[in-house]
Amino acid sequence: GTPLMQADRRMGIELPLRILIWREGGETKIGYNDPHAFADEYDLSALITVLDALRNLLRQLVEQVA
Repeated sequence: GTPLMQADRRMGIELPLRILIWREGGETKIGYNDPHAFADEYDLSALITVLDALRNLLRQLVEQVA
């Protein structure tokens, strides 16, 4: 997260990234915001590779839990 906050300090409000797990209708659901969604809201266009790495990390964590 540090490179993201160095690029745009406002990104600190979004960090740490979070994964939400909840029960709904007898099912367990898992959700998170795709880090690429922050690229438009904050000045992160130069950090696409960092956003890719964070996206992959979140996917891996969710896959391990699921």
